[in-house]
Amino acid sequence: ALDPGDTFTQSQLATAIRALPADGLHESAQALVRALEGAGDQREDYWKNRVLPFWEKIWPKSNDQASSANTESLARLCIAAGDEFPSAIAVIGNWLRVIQYSDYVISRLQESGPSARFPEHALRLLFTILGDQSSWLSRKLRQCLDSIGQAAPNLRQDHRFMRVDELARKFGI
Repeated sequence: ALDPGDTFTQSQLATAIRALPADGLHESAQALVRALEGAGDQREDYWKNRVLPFWEKIWPKSNDQASSANTESLARLCIAAGDEFPSAIAVIGNWLRVIQYSDYVISRLQESGPSARFPEHALRLLFTILGDQSSWLSRKLRQCLDSIGQAAPNLRQDHRFMRVDELARKFGI
C-alpha cells in the first residue's frame, strides 16, 4: 500500500485495512514505522509521498480503533518523520493515547531533536502520551522539557508544560 501499483485499488486497500482486527492494525502501524525509519535521509520525502497519502487515503478514518497498543508505534512514526514532525503530529495526533511505558518514545524524541526544533508539537506529543502517568518515567523527559523551554520560553507557562513538568518532578526527574 505504501508503494501503490496496479495490483489493488486504493479502495480495496482501504477496505482491507479497515477490516483488520486490532492486532492487524497494530502490525500495520509498526510496518509504517519500519518503512519510514528505513528511509534514512529521505524520511521527509517518504513521509510526504508515501506515508501521508497512505494515512489520508487508506488508514481507517474513525479513531474508534485507536488504542494504547498503537500509540507507541504512531508516536514513533511522528518522530521518524524528521522535519515533517509537525505535519505528522497534525495528522496523527488524534490517534495518540497514553502509553504505559513511554521510555522508548521519550528517548527517541530527545535523541532525534524535535523538542528543540518543534517545541509546541513535541509538548503536544508528551502531554498526550503521558496523561496521568503512574509508572516509571525516563530521565530523558527532563531533557525534552529543557529543550522545549529553551526553544520556546513562553511554553513554560502552558498548562501542558506545567503538567508534564509536575509529573517529572513527582518522579524526581
